[in-house]
Amino acid sequence: MHALILGLLTGLVNAQTPAAPEAPKSTAQYEAAEFVFRLARPYFTNPFTDAEVTGEFQAPGGAKLLVTGFCDSPDGRIFRLRFAPPEAGVVYQYKLRFRGGGLDQTFPGELRSTAAAGPGPVIVDPAQPKHFRYAGAGKPFYHLGYTAYHLLDPSRTDAQVDATIDYCARLGFNKIRFLLAGYPRDFDKRTSADAEHGVPDAWKRTNYGALPGSVNPLPVWEGKPHAYDFTRFHIPYWQRVERAIKRMRERGIIATVIVTIEKQDLPREYGRLSEHEWRLYRYAVARLASFDNIWFDLGNEHNEFRDAAWGDAMGNFVKALDPYGRLRSAHAYADFWYTRSDWASFVITQQYGSEREAYDWTRKFAATAKPYINEEYGYEGDSPKAGHLQNADQTRRNHWAIAMAGGYATYGDWSGGVSYFYMGDPGPGKAAAQLKHLRAFFEALPFQKLHPCQRQPEAGFCLSAPELAVYYLPRGGSVEAGGGAARWFNPRSGEWQEATGAPKLVPPDANDWALLVKPRAETTWSPAAAARYFEERQKDWFEWEGSVRPGARCVSCHTGLPYLLAQPVLRRLLGEAKPPVYEQQLLDGVRKRVLEWDTLAAYYPKKEEQSRGTESILYALLLSGEDSPASRAAFERMWQRQDPKTGGWAWLDFDLDPWEVPAAGHFGAALAAVAVGGAPGGLVRPEARAKLVANLGKN
Repeated sequence: MHALILGLLTGLVNAQTPAAPEAPKSTAQYEAAEFVFRLARPYFTNPFTDAEVTGEFQAPGGAKLLVTGFCDSPDGRIFRLRFAPPEAGVVYQYKLRFRGGGLDQTFPGELRSTAAAGPGPVIVDPAQPKHFRYAGAGKPFYHLGYTAYHLLDPSRTDAQVDATIDYCARLGFNKIRFLLAGYPRDFDKRTSADAEHGVPDAWKRTNYGALPGSVNPLPVWEGKPHAYDFTRFHIPYWQRVERAIKRMRERGIIATVIVTIEKQDLPREYGRLSEHEWRLYRYAVARLASFDNIWFDLGNEHNEFRDAAWGDAMGNFVKALDPYGRLRSAHAYADFWYTRSDWASFVITQQYGSEREAYDWTRKFAATAKPYINEEYGYEGDSPKAGHLQNADQTRRNHWAIAMAGGYATYGDWSGGVSYFYMGDPGPGKAAAQLKHLRAFFEALPFQKLHPCQRQPEAGFCLSAPELAVYYLPRGGSVEAGGGAARWFNPRSGEWQEATGAPKLVPPDANDWALLVKPRAETTWSPAAAARYFEERQKDWFEWEGSVRPGARCVSCHTGLPYLLAQPVLRRLLGEAKPPVYEQQLLDGVRKRVLEWDTLAAYYPKKEEQSRGTESILYALLLSGEDSPASRAAFERMWQRQDPKTGGWAWLDFDLDPWEVPAAGHFGAALAAVAVGGAPGGLVRPEARAKLVANLGKN
């Protein structure tokens, strides 16, 4: 009898125990390896809440990567876990764990990663943090986005979804943003085929003028709209989401999944930071993060239904769940609450206006070390006025203006008052076909190295790098471009033509034009190019928060010092009397620090002696050309910091060759000698000077 009972119990446990998963032996870098658990019969009351599949993956010498699996059948018979190796040519040791309903089993194994077949995920470029690049290929990624909110609307067939994706690929759009969960804006009770239904203002039309029946609730969960079972996911819909993401990946397109939207109070129904909300985001990451073309947007216009505290809580939650670090952000209006939040990979704003306003909005985030994307800068419609609904010319001008400010943007089509952007269908907009020329233009240039010129042309905008300059004139005008080979670029057709009439260059007509200026092969050294180079380097320095010091910006040996030494000469060569803003601000900071020496902390308080010695020399050198209270104070400080025995000074040592190593003290003494050589006689102490000369003679 005991044997019979034991046998029955053993059989029951075995029937309830998941078999070892279907497990691949290898996969390419960035490609998802899929592990599948198949149960013989339904076991869990609710597989979305009662069971959990997790995995730990570790390459030799690497950190453990924690991966979450998901249920992929309504009855709980199928669970999947996907892992996309971030490294190639290694063997990952893994441990899968299946838990729930009293079960807790572990399945070890190993997975070999092979060479990547594609360019890899798009990441923020570590060397140029305001731009993107491919993690695998290393080449820059120039973002050109497209809005298709209801791409996966139940009314649309897979063929229609594919048509939108193929349309984007054909026109050069390399990112599509679409909704995962959401209700339509309006309950659509129309029976007429009239999209406008007698409402002239497209903004006030049913679902912004969407065609009847084209915008419906997105069935993320089981149940009916406004009565969803938020504990159970609708599997066929999620499988359709995956199909679209895979299709985008095949066409080289980033899939930005907007997790939710404010329409008809959907976020209120499942609750703020509720178990239902956590479950939605957890399932989305578990199911989708293994695709290397995925980005996450926490919520469209989330400022309407959530606050910054929610964004940080959910953003950190998603970041912790995602082992691959897919890019993340959250869409609001003009304000971006997460410039200092580590989870937020890039800035999103939504702002409409003129090209000048679009440019200024982008520059507002110039000091934020994250890429900037204006996801809604005005949809293409029929109005000649800049705003939410604007014609093709204004749409094109705004997109170029954002690019000329160093940012990126996303296009949407509202042509004829029909909300193609909302329905997810390709529209007839003219600017859509023209923006591929913008992408081609900037992809042919080192866009990541271009910075807005300090001296902008009155009629437009300017970007520059040491080897070239780009101008954009939205509405005609002229450019004083100086020497160099110049060509006009037509943003409407993508055609080029030579620019003549230098130094004052006038575009071929009154439409918008871009101008590319490069040095001619025979061109000799250019003071203007040198000044432009110095200005752009200082711009980067001022935008970096690490350059801030008490009362001033740090005057660095590698950036500020050569800039300030060269500027007076360059200004004389260029006939410019007034110092540019960076020169003036740096020198004002120098004067402030020497006059308030005893009250302002050293650049590096933990290296007080070295910091003060370095500063004293730099300040004396930079002020040696004037006889002022500040210059007298600077030389007084320098002589006070001189070592009476060696004739030298303590110098900063950060083990950064060549300026900040122990031997660089000789460089500091040489700078002090230059300062003494150019100073008014009353600032020089003969005895101290003699010790300095002796120091230089020995070294």
